[in-house]
Amino acid sequence: MMNQDLVVLQEILDSVLFQKTNQGMVITTLEGRILAVNHQYEKLSGYKEDELIGQMHNILQADSDDPIWKELWEKGNWNGEHVSFKKDQTRYHEGLNIRTIYKKRDEPIFFLLMCSDVTEVRRKEQLLELAVKVFENMLEGIIIIDKEHKVHHVNPAFTKITGYDQSDVLGKGLNFMYTEKNGIDFFKKVQSILKEKGEWKGEVWSRRKDGGLYANRVSATGVLNEEGEIAYYVAAFSDCTTQKNKEDYLYKLAHVDVVTQLPNRRSFEERLEMAIHTAREYNKKVALIFIDLDCFKKVNDEYGHTVGDKLLRMVGERLEKLLGDHATVGRWGGDEFTLILENCHDLSEVTATAKSIHDALAKPFLLDEGLQHIKPNIGISVYPEDGLQADELIEKADKAMYIAKKEEHRFRYYSKSVVDVHSSVNQLSDRIKQGMADNEFFLLYQPQLSLATGKLVGMEALLRWNKKGEGLVSPAEFIPLAEETGQIVELGAWVIQMVCEQIQCWAEETRLTYPVSINISALQLEDPHFVEKVKHIISSTGIEAAYLRFELTESVFIKDQERMIQRLNECKELGIQFALDDFGTGYSSLSYLKRLPVNELKIDQSFLKDMLLDGSNATIVSAVIDIAHSLGIRVVAEGIELEDQELFLKKQNCDVGQGYLYSRPIPGEEIKNKWLRSSSRKTRVTSVTVK
Repeated sequence: MMNQDLVVLQEILDSVLFQKTNQGMVITTLEGRILAVNHQYEKLSGYKEDELIGQMHNILQADSDDPIWKELWEKGNWNGEHVSFKKDQTRYHEGLNIRTIYKKRDEPIFFLLMCSDVTEVRRKEQLLELAVKVFENMLEGIIIIDKEHKVHHVNPAFTKITGYDQSDVLGKGLNFMYTEKNGIDFFKKVQSILKEKGEWKGEVWSRRKDGGLYANRVSATGVLNEEGEIAYYVAAFSDCTTQKNKEDYLYKLAHVDVVTQLPNRRSFEERLEMAIHTAREYNKKVALIFIDLDCFKKVNDEYGHTVGDKLLRMVGERLEKLLGDHATVGRWGGDEFTLILENCHDLSEVTATAKSIHDALAKPFLLDEGLQHIKPNIGISVYPEDGLQADELIEKADKAMYIAKKEEHRFRYYSKSVVDVHSSVNQLSDRIKQGMADNEFFLLYQPQLSLATGKLVGMEALLRWNKKGEGLVSPAEFIPLAEETGQIVELGAWVIQMVCEQIQCWAEETRLTYPVSINISALQLEDPHFVEKVKHIISSTGIEAAYLRFELTESVFIKDQERMIQRLNECKELGIQFALDDFGTGYSSLSYLKRLPVNELKIDQSFLKDMLLDGSNATIVSAVIDIAHSLGIRVVAEGIELEDQELFLKKQNCDVGQGYLYSRPIPGEEIKNKWLRSSSRKTRVTSVTVK
């Protein structure tokens, strides 16, 4: 290097720009060998100057025909970026401005490289590009609103959902989204919450460009500027109309009786509780009337459920026409109706109403099959004399009705005579205890088949009682009594024990194991030692907890829902699975269904009976299957008796079928020989229910 070149180099090194700039600077020969670097470049690269001097700068190692060299020789400078590595091998984007240093006008002697780390800048640019792509491609509609609540920007999904183009809404307020279902006041409240809290989530009804209404789930949040003030609001939303409609079906299923369109059991209980609350506040009386229809079963058996349902609707219509707005009429279930009479001043009013009801229902009903007569049995309880809570009044009105039916009275108030009924109840209760000691209880099994493959996938075990000297006792008689007396706890524990032993027996004889579902009563779950008892049975029989699936009815969650769910979670920790039985009989609710560790849902057979003739039943069955599948829950339809029922359920993608179409309930030994030893049936899941 000539002396004059050294002088120029030293001048550059001594310059304030070279020493104090916040950019890394490198001086190289025209061949690219490093002559000097400043302190900022040392910080940028991690190398010390003495480690770099004499080394080739990687950007200048390009071939001679590289565009970089061409631009440097033609223009004397080059601007760009390249990927480089620090001393610790950290990869970074290096921004470069290369300038040629001349000794004379046309006599270049050095290159001066001004370097900076632009990695973060590029990262932010990439994130911005990604954000734009996400914004443009999201399935959820997005609307950006300024602080004056004017539309600033929308994405394509917004247009797809609402029908509005960006040009239709840009710069406009949100009036186009208002509907009578929400109203301006609702949106003003949302705006107030956004201003106060900076975020809001909820469901909104909006109107599309074509005028159609749709439901959408919205999540809105404020975007702050550099001063920490809200500059924009971003709202993301999705069309949930279909889901809302399905939920409405289930809500109706939970609150309205599908046959009569009257309030169902759950809805009636809520209204009774409200009536009691009002009566307590204003010192009034409330009368509860419980009605049972004699001879209804005969109509059902002789003419079928379609005619029976028509008769039930006519009964409901006659009661509503008779009582008008003076009473709340509900269908309790089966052939039972319930009524609430509020603001009663004395019992003479209640008596007059009861007589009118009896006389109205005693008149014949004109059906296509001819005149049909039914005999109403009426029981009455009164608040506050007969109870302060809804369940007390219902229980006592039911008992009064039973006495009226037995003694063939038109109606009966709850009284001391009703209590006498308990003597016979106690006798049967003692007999249940003796029947357990004498091994009079046994199980029958009914197979469950996959509707897709036709293969066995499970079986339900039905509890039976062969009462010594009298023969079989209907489960409809002894199960409710066992519930009422609390004996279901001991009886249920016996069933668990028998099921576990059966699992072990089948495993030894067929070399197979089976997940077994056992119907569990609310009283069993309320037992603080329930989980401990189950653990002991599992341990003593040597089976794994994973082979048990507890089957629950919806009524389990009517009282103390939190404690019930806690008890289920304790069982779940053992490895036990859960199924929900008789879904849709009055307590159906998505809110608790989502919270339960349920793997399987059973549609109550009452919906299958006239499903092919009753469009509302078919719609409800389809909706229940869709909702269950959306929650990842398998669906079982029980009570299948016709091939047309099976075909309909297959089309609705129901998972499992059960009923007389496939097999009647049979003993365990027969199940083993006819089903479990068949080589063509490889998947077996057993569902055991106390009924």
